[in-house]
Amino acid sequence: MKKSMRVLLSAFLACGMCLNGVYAESETEASPSPSPTASAEVEEEDDSLYPMACKVYEVDDIEKDGSFSSAGCYDTYKAAKAAMEKRGDNAVVRHGSSLSPTKIIAMNSGVAFSYPARSGSATLSITQYSGSKTTYTSQHRELHYYATDSYDGKGNGTVHIMVSGFNGKVSLKNVDLVPYALIDAGAAVYLGGNDATTANEQPFSLKPKISYYEVKVNGNYRDLIFHSFSGWNTNGKDGYEIMGVAVGPAPDFMEEGVKYYSWNDVDYYTDREATQLAGTYYNYYMFAPLRTKSNISADVYNGFLTSKGYGESSKLWDTGEIFLECQEAYGMNAAIVFVQACVEAAYGTSYFATARNNLFGWNAVDSEPGRASYYKSIEQAIKEHMGINLRGYMYTNDTRFFGSHLGNKGSGISVKYASAPYYGATLAAVWYSFDKYASGNDGTLTDYDSMGLGVIRTFGAKVYDEIDGSVLYTMEYGATYQINHTVSILEEKDGWYRIQSTNYLDEDGVVDTAGMTAYLEYDWDEQSVWISKDDVERINDTKVPVNNTVHPVTMYRLYNPNSGEHFYTSDTNERGTLIELGWMDELIGWIAPDASETPVYRLYNKNAGDHHYTMDVNERDTLIELGWSDEGIGWYSDDNETVPLYRQYNPNAVSGSHNYTTDKHENDVLVELGWNEEGIGWYAMEAAPAVSEEEKTPAATAEPEASAAAVSE
Repeated sequence: MKKSMRVLLSAFLACGMCLNGVYAESETEASPSPSPTASAEVEEEDDSLYPMACKVYEVDDIEKDGSFSSAGCYDTYKAAKAAMEKRGDNAVVRHGSSLSPTKIIAMNSGVAFSYPARSGSATLSITQYSGSKTTYTSQHRELHYYATDSYDGKGNGTVHIMVSGFNGKVSLKNVDLVPYALIDAGAAVYLGGNDATTANEQPFSLKPKISYYEVKVNGNYRDLIFHSFSGWNTNGKDGYEIMGVAVGPAPDFMEEGVKYYSWNDVDYYTDREATQLAGTYYNYYMFAPLRTKSNISADVYNGFLTSKGYGESSKLWDTGEIFLECQEAYGMNAAIVFVQACVEAAYGTSYFATARNNLFGWNAVDSEPGRASYYKSIEQAIKEHMGINLRGYMYTNDTRFFGSHLGNKGSGISVKYASAPYYGATLAAVWYSFDKYASGNDGTLTDYDSMGLGVIRTFGAKVYDEIDGSVLYTMEYGATYQINHTVSILEEKDGWYRIQSTNYLDEDGVVDTAGMTAYLEYDWDEQSVWISKDDVERINDTKVPVNNTVHPVTMYRLYNPNSGEHFYTSDTNERGTLIELGWMDELIGWIAPDASETPVYRLYNKNAGDHHYTMDVNERDTLIELGWSDEGIGWYSDDNETVPLYRQYNPNAVSGSHNYTTDKHENDVLVELGWNEEGIGWYAMEAAPAVSEEEKTPAATAEPEASAAAVSE
């Protein structure tokens, strides 16, 4: 007799019978017969944790109460998968040979949890989805699920996933698939089992949870909180929280009270399926390259340790000077390496730190942590780590190179340094806390966004010794991979960026390839290279010096004694025409660059006969909506912000209500006379040259009282 099954997952939590060492109770209920189009025979009896109705491939719907409802039996995985995909997000494919307790081998929507113990391993190997690069992660960790690409009918296959930014594929037998429908139902699910290690762990029950971000105001800071959860627990409890800490400042596009989801720690969505993008944000603490400098002084280090409950017994006590000296000598950010020691060595109190002076878990691999290295002193451990060990992760031809930032499993040293998928986020959280402490917790930050950063957008972008010079190296991580490669930008010049070199350059400016066995001193001033600006996208707003080859443009200032307006132009013909019409020539107002990243827009009010100038795009657009005519770009502001032009507003004037000047004295006089001070309008390369008494016009020599009514736009 054929029969279909409907299995209530949550019922397994009730204490009753003991299955594989876990107390559980099962309940089955009759449900409608499988789809008549399915040709595979149903299973007569099934004594597994989650009985199946079909002998081969079964398509099920997950109901709101977390139960499986059989929708059909199929002879092949291909047919079952096609049927599942037509049924919506709650549908799954199950197969009796699956090594996972639920027997789920494919689903339309959900997450996977790593379980490499089925292959006898402590870590899950992950291969690049379209390439050969690899990473790894620890057991019971969340993976974003895309699809089960293949199934061999014997419990194994290939699953397309993403783990913390790494787009990869894994063996089906080494993961457990958990549909979102089960998570939404609050159902307890059995995972694990078929453990091939000596632990021989049996299936365990938990209510799975998925990672998310949220915004919380904490004193003077608006924090970005990252929550992540383990895929392990027992007795149907929630998956325990691995992290629930502030990893950096929250970006402006995020709001309190909203959950955000990100599978790469860069793109943030308001839905877990990643279809509603809220914004993109590169957290400085995760994506700042090691080739940046920390500005936190040595005397702060001990205070921070004390704030965390650690004192002189910590192996990190009195190490601030060592970290900063090594920063200068070897080109490694002192704060990044210090917080790495805080995490790896439990703030200097771990067994390896106290017994072996090993602050960084060096050589303590997951499968054999006892291999951890010994060091004669803490100073030797820090120097060797910053001077030799980390350089291997920063040499572009090294297989461990995925960018020189902390990152995640998609990029940065975290790809190869640690199995923990949230290693970079963990270190970022400590750096953020360290930075807050260094800044007195007053709402400011010392290190955050202290360097201008960019991300390489061109695969294999070339790095040059000078502008249009010789190629030194390229920026890909290998033949098939390059994601979120960040660089620190030192200056901009003529369509190029000068960046801090990731690779060490020898005295001839050539990439050193001698290996990672000797100390190489890194000269911060000399170790810089050039990359085309077209290959880089800026990812923060920190200003960098602009040294473009620019030509000075003379800006003339004219005055209309009838309307009280000042007018500014670089056009000598326009200047001459206005003088013929009766405007007073006040000679040179300032010297502007002929080009920059910051245009100053010119607008005209035909009703008032008045001009206005602004580099604020929003102000420009607002005036256009109010009827002002857009006259395009009038000139450019100096991006190096050499000389400010001050802006004042006369609230009593109908026309010529704004004035702009490089003369701070003129600004102050007008403010004393009742004008509103509006800060800096834009910047000049040079102030106006001194004007002789013979060259001055009547308007230029007017007393302050007179100029209050006249010196204006």
